Amino acid sequence: MRNTTNNEHLRTSTPTSKSGIKTLPDKYYYLDVQVEFEETTGKKQPVFTKELIKLSVSNAIKKLYGELGSAATTDVIFLDQATKRIILRCPSCFYVKLHSSLTLATHYEGHDCYFQVHKASSTLISLDCHSRTYSFSKEDQQL
Repeated sequence: MRNTTNNEHLRTSTPTSKSGIKTLPDKYYYLDVQVEFEETTGKKQPVFTKELIKLSVSNAIKKLYGELGSAATTDVIFLDQATKRIILRCPSCFYVKLHSSLTLATHYEGHDCYFQVHKASSTLISLDCHSRTYSFSKEDQQL
C-alpha cells in the first residue's frame, strides 16, 4: 500500500475542468423522456402515473442489468399526462444504465411502447433551453 499525504489525496479526488478551475462532481443526471405508444384500436389507454412510470423504468433496468444493476434509485420529477412527457432523475454514476435501459424498453402496463430520450443533462435547468436554438432579443444584443 502506498503512503499518500493529505494534500496528494485532495488533488486526485477533486475534479477540475480544462481551465483548471475546481468543480464539484455532478450528483444527479436528468433525462427528458417521452413515452410513445403503438396505435391500437379498441384497447383502453394506459394509466399514466408517477408510480407506474417508476415501476416500468425499474423493470426495464432489471430486465437488462439484473437485480444488482438496478440497485440505484430513479425518481420521476415531472409528469405531463397529455404529452406523455416525463423528467427522470438518477445518480450520475447510474446514467448510462438508465439511458440504455430506456432505449431497449418496449412495454408499459401491457402496451407496446418506446421511451424516447429528448435531452439529458447534469443540471435540471439546461433541459428547459437549448443554446443553439435560443434567439436573443434586440435589447440583449444592444448590451
